[in-house]
Amino acid sequence: ARVETATAAVAKKLEDVEAAKPAVPEAHSAVVAANMAAADAKSELKSAEQSLQSAAAKKAKVTAFLEGEYAAMKRGDAPDAKQAAKALARLCKEFDVEAQLVESTSAALARPAGERGSFDS
Repeated sequence: ARVETATAAVAKKLEDVEAAKPAVPEAHSAVVAANMAAADAKSELKSAEQSLQSAAAKKAKVTAFLEGEYAAMKRGDAPDAKQAAKALARLCKEFDVEAQLVESTSAALARPAGERGSFDS
């Protein structure tokens, strides 16, 4: 009786295995697709992290300039206003600011505060 019960259990397990075999290729394909999606997501994450670091570096550069040389130029007490104006022009070129705007701003801020007109300030 035990042998018959065990034989029946084995036969049932073999039927279950045969029934599950068609699902294996589909499951394998799903695993491959998931691995590819994970690799793509990692690549996108790395790219986004690099973009974030680049933006943070640019922000730090602009903030430092605005709080330092630009603030001094705007107040009219920059130690070397012409050099600071050149630095402003270089910084603006990095951000594709319109050339005419950069030129007029640099020229206005390079002048001492007392020599600027109402439009220049």
